[in-house]
Amino acid sequence: METIKQQAIQCMQEGRYADAVSFLVKLEKDEIKDWTLYYALGQCYRFSGQLTLAHQFLETAKQINRLNAEIAYAYAEVCELMMYHEEAIRAYEDVISLHSNRVAAYNKIGLIYARMDNLDEAMVWFQRAMKQISILENAGITMSDESYLQALKTKMELDYVFPHAKPEDTMDLPVIKAVIMNSIGVCHFQQDNHDEAKKYFKKSIALLPYDTVFDDPKVYLIKMDGMFRHDMY
Repeated sequence: METIKQQAIQCMQEGRYADAVSFLVKLEKDEIKDWTLYYALGQCYRFSGQLTLAHQFLETAKQINRLNAEIAYAYAEVCELMMYHEEAIRAYEDVISLHSNRVAAYNKIGLIYARMDNLDEAMVWFQRAMKQISILENAGITMSDESYLQALKTKMELDYVFPHAKPEDTMDLPVIKAVIMNSIGVCHFQQDNHDEAKKYFKKSIALLPYDTVFDDPKVYLIKMDGMFRHDMY
């Protein structure tokens, strides 16, 4: 049984999620009803593109262990990918209730409301994210430190590693702040508040390290430059 688990872990570490599933289902058949097993199966199905099964197993893991923010976050992401907007919002709210420093969850809720064309509610959540960032900054907490502790705790509990699981809150605080600034800019842009949009896009760019691969705010500025035929920089 331990050998099967180790084989599954090796497959996951190598990104061979379909192979990992073949080992994990053997553990499930042996009636090892453990939330870590359902979580691992859910993530493997997710990263192999089988979202319906991912949703099923992550929901079961969440029901077994309602106090783990990592399960709730993974479940929320799958709901979001499946366009289950209301369910995703509730799941991200669960994440926040368990771990209020997960700024990415605030941003995710805002993005979902924006996709639902509820820009006012989206802006509320983006502003909540910015408020939480201010609290973290004033407390001297960096997002990378907080994420490291959470990831370490989860790894100790699970023994499972997912190379493709890279949520936004693994970023340093200035980078996630830039992401949210860009989200606010997009909201203003969609509301035709172009001066405010330009201001937030510029703020977003200013926060990004040179080696960061996140060009959304720059793309929007270029788009606006093309629309209004004047220099945005």
